[in-house]
Amino acid sequence: MAIEITTTVFINDSKKLDFGWVLKCAHPHRYKTEDGDWSTASTTYLDIIIRNSKIEEFSKLTNLPSGTRINITGFGKPTAFIKKDGSAGSTLQIEPTEYEVLEAQQS
Repeated sequence: MAIEITTTVFINDSKKLDFGWVLKCAHPHRYKTEDGDWSTASTTYLDIIIRNSKIEEFSKLTNLPSGTRINITGFGKPTAFIKKDGSAGSTLQIEPTEYEVLEAQQS
């Protein structure tokens, strides 16, 4: 059984690959300080995977500029990889079932 995930992310980049598109996204974990300012404690990086078979349904996502904030719901799984520097990394991959653009950036 797959894990269903709903989260808010910012799009950092999108790449066309042979199987479809990968949107590189970030989810900042923020809190309000005693002074009333917002501070980012950490960031979780996610890959939104849009397979060629789903491109018609999610094509708008592939054209959104960097910095656009979206709500995304889909089925996810953690994935490990080797970074360019040789160290281990991890990300969360989500295949979307629905989305909503919250704040679009101008391209």
